[in-house]
Amino acid sequence: MVKEVLLYSGINEQSSADFINSINELDSADELVVRVNTPGGNPEYGWGMVAKFSEFQGKKSIKVDGQAHSMGLMFLAYADNIEVLDVAEGVLHRAAYPEWFEKSEYFTEDLKGNLVRINNSLMEAFKNKVDVSKFEEIKGVKLKDVFSMDGRKDVFLTAKDMKKIGLVDKVNKITPKKAAELVSIG
Repeated sequence: MVKEVLLYSGINEQSSADFINSINELDSADELVVRVNTPGGNPEYGWGMVAKFSEFQGKKSIKVDGQAHSMGLMFLAYADNIEVLDVAEGVLHRAAYPEWFEKSEYFTEDLKGNLVRINNSLMEAFKNKVDVSKFEEIKGVKLKDVFSMDGRKDVFLTAKDMKKIGLVDKVNKITPKKAAELVSIG
């Protein structure tokens, strides 16, 4: 039986706990579909979600219904069998604290070192999933610059961009009929 788990909020302590608990309720005979529409959030909580998704032994897939921003986009780098609506979008950028904090005395070398390690892990996951040269060609930016600690670059990706770079497997066209079906489901 197909069971859907929603990632329809920011990625934080509560949403990751809810996500993990929802998957815990499934049987390995179930087919898991994770529906994504998230502004992103905390990478450490996101990794917990990724780990639980990876551990699920049954058939699984991801469908992006709207936005897959920040850690929501990175979630896709850890998965296979991903479909997106043609209206979906993603945002790639480095993990960061608020700009004021990173420029303050409170942003210690230990905190910076931790942030560098997090970003190195995220960049490696993205590199292992996508065609980096195609990404850099399409978006006109080097991946290493996106994850650099020298500022923050937001790179917007359309559904077509995500397909071209190999992040997703299929783009589903949303038609007026399909849009009406989705509205009636919600």
